[in-house]
Amino acid sequence: MTHPLINHPIQWPPTLAALRSTLTFTLTSALTLTSALMLALAFAFAAAVAVGAVVVATAAGCSAPALPGGYYEAEKLEMAGRYAEAQQRYAQAAVGCKKKRIDCAVVAMRSAQMFVKMNQPRRAVEAFLKVARTIGRGLDVGARALYRAAVVLDDLGEVGRAERIYWETIDGYPQQIAAADALKRLVLRYRKQKRLTALLPKMRLRYRRFVKNDVAGNLLFQAARIYEKDLINPEAAVTLYLELARVHPGSPLLDDSLWLAGKIRREQKRFADAILIYKKLLATREDAFGGASYLSEWMDDSQMAIAKIWLVDYRKPKRAQAEFRKVISGFDRSVLLDDAQFWIVLCEVERGRLSKALKALKKLKRDHPDSRFVRSGDGWLEPWFAFRRAARAKRSTEACGHWARLRRLKPRPWLARHAPRLPPWPRCVPVSTAALVRSGLFGYVPLRRAL
Repeated sequence: MTHPLINHPIQWPPTLAALRSTLTFTLTSALTLTSALMLALAFAFAAAVAVGAVVVATAAGCSAPALPGGYYEAEKLEMAGRYAEAQQRYAQAAVGCKKKRIDCAVVAMRSAQMFVKMNQPRRAVEAFLKVARTIGRGLDVGARALYRAAVVLDDLGEVGRAERIYWETIDGYPQQIAAADALKRLVLRYRKQKRLTALLPKMRLRYRRFVKNDVAGNLLFQAARIYEKDLINPEAAVTLYLELARVHPGSPLLDDSLWLAGKIRREQKRFADAILIYKKLLATREDAFGGASYLSEWMDDSQMAIAKIWLVDYRKPKRAQAEFRKVISGFDRSVLLDDAQFWIVLCEVERGRLSKALKALKKLKRDHPDSRFVRSGDGWLEPWFAFRRAARAKRSTEACGHWARLRRLKPRPWLARHAPRLPPWPRCVPVSTAALVRSGLFGYVPLRRAL
């Protein structure tokens, strides 16, 4: 499938990196005169650098404040809840500001914000627009002022005027965060009005215009969400999610897009495609200078998802177990460590190895005593093992009996409430809701017998 929201790589400004300087010396037992002289010179250089750093820090501490003095006086008034006085003082500081234009714009912005706190929304709108179209024009502050004016108008019910200013924010500042926020507001507005199909052509037009700007990734992502959640077109959604990953690899929405695309593919039972997408997300992990790492919010979730596909969908517990171990070995700070160990227990059960399962469960209790899998109760492994053995042998009546035994445990274990439907899964139903009169029993029986 093709879609018109396509094709130019985004140019992201380089991130700021911390400068590091280390001096490493190796002293041997036989220190020569030359090495001793080098060592002395190195220490002298380090001392000079340290003195220079102190001088710079002292000079910075004695430098003039970044904002006009009146700003800090107004800030104290604001913190005291004296908003009217604060607004006047901010306004005076903005008028007499002799600092950089961006600093003066910040002061004017705070003056406008005071009208919001004083519950004077119309004055706030005019003040925000004045900042955006005068001193803040072309600056991030100007973009934020436009967006804030539109939000206030939205709250006042002036939807048409608010929408025009949202689009003005996107069109005028496609590199700023305010443009992404304005787009989110527009999507919410059109969703509420049930007019999302009318919004998509406008988004497409902006994407073509701003394909090299930051907002392009947001346009793709929001369009994909509309196709997925509102228009129920998962294929179009996946196309856009993957397009974002391909064309805008530096977008902050990259990992969200890949995670959602993988999730859709698994729901479509396209398991191989889902694994490939999750692996693409895992490949975005970058080792940073000095040993630190970038970890996406969905990194460990993706590894867990791959492992679950191997266990639940492909019915390969041995391969799944190896994938779950990657969560433990590769993400030592993950909140999913206990989940991975718990699923390793389930893998051992599926492999028919009760002793190994007991050993894995013991490790879970030792390493994660506060895990929900441990706190929810004990004594569940043996009935679960018997249940799964009977289920794999397709002895449905026996399996349902073990399932009933599992559910009678007090406290009821996590598996009794949230058990993954591992195939083959007997179709057990409560007798009390399907065949109580016929059987006179309470428990679980195969579906074919209960109906």
